[in-house]
Amino acid sequence: MSNVCSDTHEHDLHDLRVDGPAARGKLATMTTDDIVGDLKRISDEIRVRIHLASMDAKDAWANLEPRVREFEAKIERASERAAAEVDKLAGGLRDELTRLRKRVFED
Repeated sequence: MSNVCSDTHEHDLHDLRVDGPAARGKLATMTTDDIVGDLKRISDEIRVRIHLASMDAKDAWANLEPRVREFEAKIERASERAAAEVDKLAGGLRDELTRLRKRVFED
């Protein structure tokens, strides 16, 4: 299996082997899509290889997997809410800008 990546952030979370300010600082520079994508990629890698793992690792995955699923569901709901809010804000702003443009060009 190749670990070649085309995205500069693809392995950022995977490469964070420390906890604390250094890890949080690196996370702060990543976009939400980068973080979600990296967590999904790591989870997918674990799902594919878990059958080869020790019983301890399988137990740890059994505890983590529901949290991963919950995170994915929360991100999906948050994305939908954010998209609806952006549409609402953008629509109102567009209307106001259109009215102002009309006034500016009429003068």
